[in-house]
Amino acid sequence: MGICLGPVILIMGLLMYYLVGYMIGIGFQLIFLAIAFIGFGLFAAGLGLYPSMRKRAKLWKKVLEIAAVEKEVTISDLHIRTGIDSEEVRKILAHCLMNGILFGYIEGDLFVRDTSARPFRYKSPTGLFSE
Repeated sequence: MGICLGPVILIMGLLMYYLVGYMIGIGFQLIFLAIAFIGFGLFAAGLGLYPSMRKRAKLWKKVLEIAAVEKEVTISDLHIRTGIDSEEVRKILAHCLMNGILFGYIEGDLFVRDTSARPFRYKSPTGLFSE
């Protein structure tokens, strides 16, 4: 979010500083410069956090791919196959169960996928009566 929102706030702050700031006064110039620096900070933070967010998304994808394909899988088996800590795997599965990405239940160390449930749709239906 910082990668997209940061440059917008930076440009908005600089435009207000140069276009409006001279007409209004020095107090507003400082406010507009502060807005520009906040935009620069958001952009820098977004660039800094982007690689770690991508790495985390890949780890989540590994767990979801295995859990979505197999009917029953143990958390320790997911830990061995993906290399992610068992508690982190449990948190990922619980998050996906609560948000409707996966259907099933966790019983002890075992995750059982519910095969009767409909899969989660990432996109909305395109037609009026599409199923």
